[in-house]
Amino acid sequence: MKPDQAQFLFDFGSPNAYLCHKVLPAIASRTGSRFDYVPILLGGLFKLANNRSPVEAFAGIPNKRAYDMLEVRRFVVKHRLDKFRIIHLHDLIAPLFAMPAKMGQEAAPSCSSSHSARRPSS
Repeated sequence: MKPDQAQFLFDFGSPNAYLCHKVLPAIASRTGSRFDYVPILLGGLFKLANNRSPVEAFAGIPNKRAYDMLEVRRFVVKHRLDKFRIIHLHDLIAPLFAMPAKMGQEAAPSCSSSHSARRPSS
């Protein structure tokens, strides 16, 4: 991998991956870097590392969830992601993300492995 390239490992069902994806174009244009998008199964990585997702690991700690949501709101405001709407997913996460994640996993092999976040010149 070239010095001006980085891999962006993402899971289709991850809200955090989506938020990061939204700010990569600004980082790329500011630094001249390229990002290679690499789809992964985050749940599989947790399992492989004998770990659990933060949602599962911190389920019994209400202040952790509240702080995580505060950090998401801060990120959204800082990066002016005004079309992003926070939804409390603690009761809905499985039905909302299971199907899109599965569809994304099936589509991943046909995705391009390289993405330039540079904007076209006007």
